[in-house]
Amino acid sequence: SSGRVRPSRMRIAYLLESGEFFGGVKVMIMQAEALVRRGHRATIVSPRPAPDWYEFGRVAFEQSEDKR
Repeated sequence: SSGRVRPSRMRIAYLLESGEFFGGVKVMIMQAEALVRRGHRATIVSPRPAPDWYEFGRVAFEQSEDKR
């Protein structure tokens, strides 16, 4: 053993109000993709359906209930 401590993997949820295309959503998806590449689990949660302008690969998408 090399004595290195293996970092724990995180489970991250990004809460998205809408799937409209704008810079903040794109940055959020890029961050989620980078975290998944590093071995973490990232999920994007929104009351709206998944944006049709992006094909989700290893980043999970979950549609929640809109409680408004």
